[in-house]
Amino acid sequence: NSNDIGDDETPASAGDVNVGGTVTQIDAGDNHNCAIVDTGSVRCWGDGANGRLGYGNTNSIGDNPAEMPPADVNVVE
Repeated sequence: NSNDIGDDETPASAGDVNVGGTVTQIDAGDNHNCAIVDTGSVRCWGDGANGRLGYGNTNSIGDNPAEMPPADVNVVE
C-alpha cells in the first residue's frame, strides 16, 4: 500500500508539543493516546467517544495542543 509507514517515505513532523513536562510513558490506543508526564499528570488526546480520554465528556481533543488539559486521574506505579 502506498503512503504506509516503511515504504521509504520521510514522515512529516508536527514538531514539539508542550504537555507541561517530559513524557515518561505513553499508551497508544486505536483512536486515542495518553501520556504520563514527569510531573505526575496525564495528558490524553484523540477520539473522546464514550469518555475514553478521562475528561468527563465525549469531546475529541488534539487539533490544538492547548486543548490537552491534565486528566483528573492519579498515577499509581
